[in-house]
Amino acid sequence: ARERGLRRLNLGLTPLSRKAGAARAPLWRQLGTGAYPLGWLFADGEALRAWAARHATEWAPRYLAYPKALELPVALADLATLNARRR
Repeated sequence: ARERGLRRLNLGLTPLSRKAGAARAPLWRQLGTGAYPLGWLFADGEALRAWAARHATEWAPRYLAYPKALELPVALADLATLNARRR
């Protein structure tokens, strides 16, 4: 990114670790751990975070709260719409 003159590079969202309470996690969480950008390149969220740490100079934590698990897709769709409007 620096070679192209970019000041920032958004690597998207990094999933939570699969290790933390994975057996007790809700079904949507267990299914969602594998669904992330570039997921086929990395075994899990830890590998993705390790790769991103080598390339990112600044981390900005972002949290998403939603009332019910079934409303997560709606919340993510709303975020995608807002992000698309900023471009």
